[in-house]
Amino acid sequence: MKNTTFIPFIILCVLGFTSCVEPHLEVGNDNNLESNTKLEETKYNILNNDAGIYLNYFLQSDFSAGYSSLKANSLQPHNVVEFIDFKNAEMKLSIKKEPKNDSYLYKTEKKSKHGDIFGKDITFKLQPISSKNGHKKEAGFETTFYVPNLVEITNPKVEKEIKLFPNCYAKNFVLEWNSDPKNENGLMVIVQYNGLNAHPSYDTNKPVINIDVIKEDNGRTVLNDDLFKDIPNLSIVTIILLRGHVTLEEVQGKYYKFFAESHVKLPIVLVKDINSVKAI
Repeated sequence: MKNTTFIPFIILCVLGFTSCVEPHLEVGNDNNLESNTKLEETKYNILNNDAGIYLNYFLQSDFSAGYSSLKANSLQPHNVVEFIDFKNAEMKLSIKKEPKNDSYLYKTEKKSKHGDIFGKDITFKLQPISSKNGHKKEAGFETTFYVPNLVEITNPKVEKEIKLFPNCYAKNFVLEWNSDPKNENGLMVIVQYNGLNAHPSYDTNKPVINIDVIKEDNGRTVLNDDLFKDIPNLSIVTIILLRGHVTLEEVQGKYYKFFAESHVKLPIVLVKDINSVKAI
């Protein structure tokens, strides 16, 4: 388990923090990006050392661009936001989307000018900015990847507002979602505990964030019990299921992060002792 100290920019936004400022770039030799970047030390636990492309969410970059879609709970629509952080970049960014095809859209998606990116390929292209004498100073770069369909949690199923915080047993927790056969990257699941309990007198000031990767996008998994480690019985917990793609590329000595993802939040009351449910 990777236990770290600071939370990276994109994960901050996924977790719902309103003030998202990307931390300082650190340089090291702990990964495959030609030994030039390293994992941020963050305040979260990563259960799976083989996180695949999702590892790139936890790596620093000089510049970033992409799309994030949040579904705040099972009764809310998806809301797509564009992120562009190219301040002082010496490259010009252009984004090419496939022609619109509404067949992939999930019925709960909120209308957005960026909502047509899911279920198809997207291209991020970097072009050098010409100097004053008209000469281009650097070579360009282009990357294309598939953006999976908007993710939805289908079990536990919540259909009424009064059921927004279902009691869920931690042991052998079954999670189901709408699968995307074209997605080869799996999904990332985050369990977030902010210290609140169904019994307010049991609230703590010890937040927990545990993260795991679901390897197969087949629509069903039994969550790793360690996702609920260090979280007390009857805690109010948010399960965040994220599906997407993220790439980190080095161009002329600078690191560029490109991403497109959707995530849905499922707030629950985490039950570790069945007998305690009667006391809620």
